[in-house]
Amino acid sequence: ILLCFIFFSPLISEVVVCCMEPTEVIIPTDAEPEEVEPYFPLTAEERELVERVVAAEARGESIECQMAVAQTIMDRTVSREQSITKVCTAPYQFADPYQGEVSEKTQDAVRFVFDDGAKVFDKVTHFYASHLIDPPYWTESKEFKGEINGVSFYADR
Repeated sequence: ILLCFIFFSPLISEVVVCCMEPTEVIIPTDAEPEEVEPYFPLTAEERELVERVVAAEARGESIECQMAVAQTIMDRTVSREQSITKVCTAPYQFADPYQGEVSEKTQDAVRFVFDDGAKVFDKVTHFYASHLIDPPYWTESKEFKGEINGVSFYADR
């Protein structure tokens, strides 16, 4: 086996090809893969609730936007030291859980954030649909983190 790498070297303004023989070949076995602990474990009920809230808030948006909504739920749970259920069902905070079929994209967004620890922003605790409404009063006391698909994200200062 010969491994080759092709890259552009700006120092000499040329394409460089580097080939080498590997020193060790790893052959996959039939062994079971190691079980990896989730970044932020959820019960089955909590996972369904988060998926349904993310679907209610952002089901038509990109996976990045859905991940940012899921991260908002997770970061709020941590910063407020509250349960997932309490955060998701607090009055006037999130849309009521979606009652339709949750898409695979939404399930993936929740899995990427809660199981794999993926983050869209360093921390995010609030969002609103900036393409639909004027900024809410609370935006003045929060730190703007960014906008995805016309949804503005903020964090507690």
